[in-house]
Amino acid sequence: MKRVLFFIFLFILSLLTFSQQSKIDSLLNILTKDKEDTNKVIHLNKLSWKYIGIGSYDSALLYANHALTLVNSLPKSLGRSWASSSNNAIGVAYFQEGNFPRSLDHYLKALKIDENLQDKNEMANVLVNIGILYKDQGDYSKALDYYFRALKIDNELLEQALLTRNVDEIRKAKKGIAADLSNIGLAYYEQKNFSKALDYYFKSLKIDEESGNKNGMAIRLGNIGLVYDAKKDYTKALDYYSKALKLREELGDKSLIAITLSNIGSLYTVQSKYSDAYNYLYHALALDVSNGEQYGVKDDYEQLSKLYEKSTALLPDTVGGKILNREEMRLRSMYYYKRSIAIRDTIFSEENKKQLVRKEMNYEFDKKEAAQKAEQEKKDTIAAQEKRGQKIITYSISGGLFLVLLLALFIFRGYRQKQKANKELAEKNFVIEEQKKLVEEKNKDITDSITYAKRIQDAILIPESEIKKQFSDAFVLFKPKDIVSGDIYWFAESKYNKVLVVADCTGHGVPGGFMSMLSFAMLQETLLLEEVKTTAQALTYLDHKITETLNRNNRSYRDGMDMTLCAFSKSSNTLQFSCANRPLILIRNGELKEFSPAKFTIGGAIDNVSKNFKNQEIQIEQGDMIYLFTDGYVDQFGGLKGKKFKHKQLNEKLLAISNQPLTKQKEILEQTFNDWKGTLEQVDDVCIIGIKCL
Repeated sequence: MKRVLFFIFLFILSLLTFSQQSKIDSLLNILTKDKEDTNKVIHLNKLSWKYIGIGSYDSALLYANHALTLVNSLPKSLGRSWASSSNNAIGVAYFQEGNFPRSLDHYLKALKIDENLQDKNEMANVLVNIGILYKDQGDYSKALDYYFRALKIDNELLEQALLTRNVDEIRKAKKGIAADLSNIGLAYYEQKNFSKALDYYFKSLKIDEESGNKNGMAIRLGNIGLVYDAKKDYTKALDYYSKALKLREELGDKSLIAITLSNIGSLYTVQSKYSDAYNYLYHALALDVSNGEQYGVKDDYEQLSKLYEKSTALLPDTVGGKILNREEMRLRSMYYYKRSIAIRDTIFSEENKKQLVRKEMNYEFDKKEAAQKAEQEKKDTIAAQEKRGQKIITYSISGGLFLVLLLALFIFRGYRQKQKANKELAEKNFVIEEQKKLVEEKNKDITDSITYAKRIQDAILIPESEIKKQFSDAFVLFKPKDIVSGDIYWFAESKYNKVLVVADCTGHGVPGGFMSMLSFAMLQETLLLEEVKTTAQALTYLDHKITETLNRNNRSYRDGMDMTLCAFSKSSNTLQFSCANRPLILIRNGELKEFSPAKFTIGGAIDNVSKNFKNQEIQIEQGDMIYLFTDGYVDQFGGLKGKKFKHKQLNEKLLAISNQPLTKQKEILEQTFNDWKGTLEQVDDVCIIGIKCL
């Protein structure tokens, strides 16, 4: 039942995400028609905030930086306020990615612009963001200082709106005051001053309820739940968490949903409700990983570590799906603890804190320098006026000097034109250099993100040593084309069988990696279903689930995967298997037999065609060699004529080396592949698994 509810929740979430995507698509369409003016800046900023709203921070940075570059090319009188919005969006995106020094740098730039423009609304927004940043760094004194400054400004805005009776401004000011009170409450909560925290939270909640602000209500309810949780009043805590979760699911805020799921999971751990705790924490981790929320992933790992350490019931492995014994649970607890500490150390490094201090010092220095510069410009203006008065007197005395001045004027004009041309050239060079830096920075950020995705994929893939342990003698040749792979291999153990899967998902690199993560989740779910009793039934169920998931939003996707699924019986020398577009090779007594697959993929819906996956079974004999593989090896171009390696040549190679030790077989296959490829690019992911039956 919990699984059904979870999928219903995911379905609702996907509809909300689709609505957000429609707004994004609309803005992208408008951008194609925009001229290089303030309208385009406005649309770029709106787009960046939309991407922040759905947790796509790389895209948010891309469009906000584009807006900032365009603002810098416009006259200062037109672009200053929009530059504040761009810097604020960039600051939020960097904050969500855990890059605090860059975040604070852009916040302070936005605050300086807002102070010069006396834009109180934006000043309050940026002050709150800076306060949140310091709160997350554990500097609660500074955080409270910025929060109270924001509260003072929002109260001034409310007084002004009440005088003018502007309903929209009154609602906006109240919303800001509610958020300020909540942030102050959170700072007191972090300092364990629970009475003050509850006082500010309930004040904030009352304002949100009067205004009908559901998003604010959800945040306040969750925070109140945290306070009662800390006070060990678990009944009240769960009540407020549940109210918050219901509102957050209605609003579709994936980040806050993950936080609430994690809070409920940790509460269930304390109450020794380990099965419930596992379900909530695992779902929270899945959401945080997909959103790229480093804070959330860190907290989820920490809570999972506590759960595996404290649980008196045997829990499943969140990666492999099997039920762990006591020692394995202890090791799993230590594993998650180390992952949490690694992420924490990255986010809260001392260097980050030092850079924060330097940035704020620079900001205060710049404010003083700007004031001194304004005073000096005033003095220079007065001096220039006096000088012009003296020149008028001089011109009236001597007509000859007028001719000299006229000549000097022509010379000065030429100098100014040259100076202007040099300035324009310098500005263009600066823009080009900044764009180059932006591209280099984005390339690094993208590579870092993909590398992080590889670490997640590596954590899920079963090590070769584990497969050797399960099958006595085996090898795994795994060569991804890019950082992450669309080829996967998977092992799980049920009561009656050892299950081994080799699959080739649509594409490679990032698209293939996403498909492989989806496949892992579906395979784990399939193994747990009692009604799935044969490998053919497993492929049919997988085909249905992947097709249903990818086409959930009434869009037609033909993505899927080729797969060989094997079930080795524990009680007899029987191998049951089913193949989707990939064959299985058996070599026995020097003879090679190839078992043909069904000519269908898993997923990748084919219109008006019914898929029929065949269930095949063989008796295993001692010395049999079984090979499972994807098409990356045989599709590789190379050799003297730059042609494909082809299936026939692979069969001949497997037959020739089948009597060799398996470590030697792997070396020969890898060397053959590298020699064939030569200097050409690898065209696809490669995966071959060989098992010798003993």
